[in-house]
Amino acid sequence: MGLKFSLTLRFVLVVALLLSLFSITIYQNYSFYRKNDFKERLADRALSTSKLLLDYGAVDSVVLRIFDDNSIRPLLNQLVCVYDSTGNLVISSGKMSNNSHAELLPRLYREQEISIESGDTTKVGFMFTHHNQKYAILASAADLVGTRKLAFLRQVIIISFIISIFLLTIIGWLFAHQALKPVRKMIAEVDTITAQNLYNRLPRTNSKDEIDLLAGTFNNMLDRLEASFIMQKNFVSNASHEFRTPLTAMKGQIEVMLMQERTAEEYVATLESVKEEIDEFMHLLVALSELANTHVNESKRLSSRFPIIEVIADSRSEILKNRNQYRIELNIENIPEIEDLNYVKGNQSLLKTAIKNLIENACKFSPDQRCQVSLKFEKDIMITVTDDGIGINEDDIAHIFEPFYRSNDSRGITGHGLGLSLVKKIIEMHGGTVSVESKPSKGTKMTVTMPYYS
Repeated sequence: MGLKFSLTLRFVLVVALLLSLFSITIYQNYSFYRKNDFKERLADRALSTSKLLLDYGAVDSVVLRIFDDNSIRPLLNQLVCVYDSTGNLVISSGKMSNNSHAELLPRLYREQEISIESGDTTKVGFMFTHHNQKYAILASAADLVGTRKLAFLRQVIIISFIISIFLLTIIGWLFAHQALKPVRKMIAEVDTITAQNLYNRLPRTNSKDEIDLLAGTFNNMLDRLEASFIMQKNFVSNASHEFRTPLTAMKGQIEVMLMQERTAEEYVATLESVKEEIDEFMHLLVALSELANTHVNESKRLSSRFPIIEVIADSRSEILKNRNQYRIELNIENIPEIEDLNYVKGNQSLLKTAIKNLIENACKFSPDQRCQVSLKFEKDIMITVTDDGIGINEDDIAHIFEPFYRSNDSRGITGHGLGLSLVKKIIEMHGGTVSVESKPSKGTKMTVTMPYYS
């Protein structure tokens, strides 16, 4: 079912329901008014006729007919019967064709006032006093005119309803067509966007309506896609270069070995060199794997609760176990008395990877392989890693979190440029931020800000 057809159908159904309720309400109220109005007219006419009959006795039927015909609203087949208090018929306006009126007397004496409808005929009965005598009046008449009017009203309502539904369908279809016009235009424009012109954006009207907000959402999505495409392109380019470098080195060493016979010592030295290249290649693959894994099932992998102090301490211990030449000073300030404030929510293994990368970078780029790690509990959890190393140029700071990016000053130090990009991704996954303060030849300060467990 198309959206245009769905909107039209819903519009017609809603309006048809309202029209139905409106029409039924009008019909029922008119029917109720007609019945009450006729009862009142019949009762008034019965009372006037009864007084005339009681005052002048048996009136010629011609006189009564003239009296009825000259009434403003004459009644059809009118019959008025007057009974005394003992139930005897005193007088009537015409010949009794049946005894149905007399059968209603017990009920009339009991209820004092009655009203009965039977087909087109309405019967009323009530008690009244005339010349100090109490009488019971039973009257009947047919409301053929009112019935015809009610039937005509019903016919008009049904025909009007059918015509209205037909017109509403046309109007609803045109309305849906016009309402969806901006959407169709947006679809056509989005359909023209490909990987070659991902920079194109949908026009905004600044009207702040749903269509404009949808266009803004599409543009934001395109911004993210364009950034991802650029990052992917750079990633593939840099990764292929990083893969090619160790493989080319290993291939070159093996080819040199095969050019002539070598001594056992030379074979061992070459194999050790190849092993070092393979180790670096494996480190690169592990880093790439960790970076890729940060995108998988984030919501499911960030549900653990653990103390941040334990993460910092374990990271320091694991680094010192493998790099005993490193010197890592740890300082913890303002430890909260409330135990829950020592905890963070997320993935302990991933967060430990990020902290270890920061510490290893600080030690690796410091001449004395020393760094200071500080953990502070303030408005947020603050983790700072400070070193006195080579520092970072101002132009390079904006790019250090990009995969495979390495500044010119760091070219001589072993690495692949993946550590900081992995750190940024992991910290942001945990709702935190990473900031950098650095000056060339004076060192670098990396600050991680994270929220408390909630």
